[in-house]
Amino acid sequence: MIFTNPDRRRTNTMFTKMAEEPRSYVGRIESVERHSERPGSRYTIIIDAADVRIDLKAAKSDLNRERGNLAILRVMTTADKFARMAQLASAADGDGAENLAGRWVELRLVPPGTKSGPRAQVCLLGDTGYEDIVVYTVAEIIEFGFNPLERPPSGRTHRSTEQLVTALYFEGLSHTARQLLGLLHNSAALHKAMSSAQIAQVIVHDVGHANFTTLLDVAGRPVLHFDAGWPLGFNRKTCPPKALSINFAPIVVLSHWDWDHLHGFHKWQQVRDAFWFVPEQHLGPGAKLVSDYLEAKGRLTVYAHQPGFQQTYGDIRVIGADPSLITDKSKGATIPGFPWSSTLRRVVVFFCQGTRTTWLRDWNFLRPAGRLPPWRRDFRCTSLGGQG
Repeated sequence: MIFTNPDRRRTNTMFTKMAEEPRSYVGRIESVERHSERPGSRYTIIIDAADVRIDLKAAKSDLNRERGNLAILRVMTTADKFARMAQLASAADGDGAENLAGRWVELRLVPPGTKSGPRAQVCLLGDTGYEDIVVYTVAEIIEFGFNPLERPPSGRTHRSTEQLVTALYFEGLSHTARQLLGLLHNSAALHKAMSSAQIAQVIVHDVGHANFTTLLDVAGRPVLHFDAGWPLGFNRKTCPPKALSINFAPIVVLSHWDWDHLHGFHKWQQVRDAFWFVPEQHLGPGAKLVSDYLEAKGRLTVYAHQPGFQQTYGDIRVIGADPSLITDKSKGATIPGFPWSSTLRRVVVFFCQGTRTTWLRDWNFLRPAGRLPPWRRDFRCTSLGGQG
């Protein structure tokens, strides 16, 4: 088995500009990452969002028609300041853990210099992904809770905005219900495609602040990708210096619905054409449109998390992670994704026959690996900051 990481950084043409007019976005807080352990540390808050002007019906029928109204927002401020602006009693729960991830919010944004407040970077969805950035100041935050269906009208926003948030929340939940009907058929198709492959090589593509891995068989053919990430515009400086040479596989196994693990969907048509094997998870509007596109093409299987879940496809075993062991609130708040393992029957350079390697969805899933089945593991791999 060979691990290769052949790519380097590049100069890119994406750009950042200052906003010239106000905008309002609604979305789901996907992750909250603390910069340090010092008191008063700043946080990076990522929101999968849609402009309040989006035509949701048009977006569902034609992704390209409304892509200009989809964005990923990045706000860097202290958790306490974010909570105060959202009129929350605290940014933490009763145990002192961060309690923002998973909430639905509206952010009212104004051009910088017109009002004091945290800076918001709005990364807009373009033809090849979330690339160009517009910088705003956060003027106001309206919070709708973890379940907007249970939240009475706040009186702080327009009724149409509340209806949009409710619709987006409901759409994110319906991600699981419809696709599970095709589970048995799709699982059989996956098993047929993967069970005969003897995994001999793993390529860890250098995609900067993202995760993209390819498994090759003994003949050098791509079997599947574990994640298909590409840097968002926020992390464009980490993009490789030249176009990647990727031999695309017919299957993508998605560890979880963070954009540094799935953004390649927008960059490469071959990734959009693949069959996706994904975990159940509550989705924001941008991720849900990816799910809708794949479902419409008949290329999506969603697996619900179940205690002790595992599925074996030849050399590859997919195992559900245990959310109770995740101390990071922003990761534990979502329904968990998959770590996975490959039993390598043949090797190329370094490993002995029968070597077993476990790959995890992110660094804070190292602990759940302790509850994987008690077979011997020679190597355990994970990503840190998006890097494999």
